[in-house]
Amino acid sequence: MLNCAANTMDEQLTRSVIEAKQYPSESEERKQALNKLVEQILSSRSICRPYKGKPLWGIYQEIYELAREQLVYDIDEEIDKYNSQRTNTREWIKSIRDKAFREVLNNTRLTGLALEAQGQPAGEPIPEPRQYALGELLEAIRLSGKLSHPYQSKFNSEFYKLLYDEAVNRTFFFVFQKIDDYDPNKAEVLAWINNKLGWEVLNARQEFSWIDQRQWISKDKTKTPSLLELEQIAKEQEINGDKKEQLTWLELREYIKEDPENLFKKEHIEEQPKANFQAIALERFAGKNWKEISAKYGIVGQSTCSSFFWRCCKKFRHNFAEHLE
Repeated sequence: MLNCAANTMDEQLTRSVIEAKQYPSESEERKQALNKLVEQILSSRSICRPYKGKPLWGIYQEIYELAREQLVYDIDEEIDKYNSQRTNTREWIKSIRDKAFREVLNNTRLTGLALEAQGQPAGEPIPEPRQYALGELLEAIRLSGKLSHPYQSKFNSEFYKLLYDEAVNRTFFFVFQKIDDYDPNKAEVLAWINNKLGWEVLNARQEFSWIDQRQWISKDKTKTPSLLELEQIAKEQEINGDKKEQLTWLELREYIKEDPENLFKKEHIEEQPKANFQAIALERFAGKNWKEISAKYGIVGQSTCSSFFWRCCKKFRHNFAEHLE
């Protein structure tokens, strides 16, 4: 059913693109066709969406209008070169839409979104208007393409991706919980967030310090190393005082899977016994991301899942070392 709806949307977009292309540049017909196409494109935008059916206001209205103007301009520039036989319409549209939002989402407007979130009533649990504003802010930051990639050159690309995804998740959770700590008089919001992101990359790296990631030699020399074949980050790492252990992903996975002391099954997210450390750890070893794991076990919030996982890693680090020495 969803595939049918997506195919129908693709067909509609393709027809609108072809229709706009047939009119001469700068003609009134072309302008009308472009406006129609842009309205279709923006109907599936991920930010500046109406809150509970209310009209957009303030910074949301500003970003929407500017993105719309940018899209009209960009599509008018690119549409004559577009060939639906060579390029998938949906991918082409997404690329142009994302580019338009990147142009619009500068530091000033991102800071405006942060101030809008601060202006919403706080409470526990977080009231819906504030949740909406924070969601808009975080998605806008993601769309802006302005998140930094601190310490990227220090790590193997696959291991860095693992660290970075975790660090971004934690940073966004921090923003969600601590937006009122942000002071616009000290820094733009992006600088505040990127500073936190740098620390979270280091924190995530430190929490991986109980693993000595060896580079496994594949029979197929041309094969790209998988998540379980991470480059050796440190040949010798201290674990449990003066002991130095060499723990591999495969050995660790087997230990958690066997759970001989029945420790890992018992440790679970509150009132969710199926979402235990063993189950979540094995999902991570299988390459699943936090979004997929959270959905599978019905966990509200990816940060809940990842925070639980890392707390358990710290709690059981000495068990890992003692068992696998």
